[in-house]
Amino acid sequence: MISNDISILGIAETWLKTSLYIQGFIWIGNNGPIAGNRGLGGTGLLIHETFANLITSIETNNHRITATLIEDYLIIVAYAPVVTNHQSKKSIDDYINFIIEVQEIIQKNQKDRRQIVLLGDFNAHLKGYLSEIDDLTGEIFSKFIKDSHLYILNDMQISTFRGHNTHTIIDYILSNSTSEIIYIEVPQLNTNHILLLSRISIIIPLGTQKTIIPWYKLEGDDHEAFKSRLFLKFKEKGIFITNNPSLIYTEIKTILDEESIIVKTKLQPDHFKTPEMKILRKRINKLKE
Repeated sequence: MISNDISILGIAETWLKTSLYIQGFIWIGNNGPIAGNRGLGGTGLLIHETFANLITSIETNNHRITATLIEDYLIIVAYAPVVTNHQSKKSIDDYINFIIEVQEIIQKNQKDRRQIVLLGDFNAHLKGYLSEIDDLTGEIFSKFIKDSHLYILNDMQISTFRGHNTHTIIDYILSNSTSEIIYIEVPQLNTNHILLLSRISIIIPLGTQKTIIPWYKLEGDDHEAFKSRLFLKFKEKGIFITNNPSLIYTEIKTILDEESIIVKTKLQPDHFKTPEMKILRKRINKLKE
């Protein structure tokens, strides 16, 4: 992760029984059921500690989905259930319910200008992505992509799963924006699944800190605005007409705490060196040859 300058790593099929610990990273994950000495399924996100103050975890009750907010970014890693060869009604229903849950997370957490990054193993073959047709799960997945206004960022000719004498694409990275994706690299690992590595120019300022400025340190326009808000709050709470000293003290303290201003000290956003980018582009070109 360090050598590839990875800030966020999504993992499907974690097989974990407990949390994953890597120094310098925060683990957010959902483990699957336990079988023997390991967990089954499971998903998770390793997020660089630089983003610690910007993370808002999203609760899910499905080990196949892990989601979190990082400021104005919604990051989701997913591991879709496999539809059996005989395409039983239960396996199809499981896949549809999985897609519905992912879609609901997007809809609940979507807002103007929020970038969505959805990645994982979707066990779906799509027409044009090393497949001549959409298979059954591909049809469901394709409709979800269209309805959610997402774009597939994969290279259409690079397989992500290599096993049983087949080279197919079932792992995808999707986003509601293509402008910030610089490249997708697929390095070979000791697994049937190939790592999808997407370089995103995240506009979140790394190292952003939230600082609370107490009311008694406000100056200038901030102080004048604070006084106006304070007067209105006192009026709303009826402080001007009560004779209860204890209530007055409690209400005033609460209002003063609420009216402290949170200021973000913005640092320069992270950027990626041009020589490194040239090397990575060469790697991806070699894979296409």
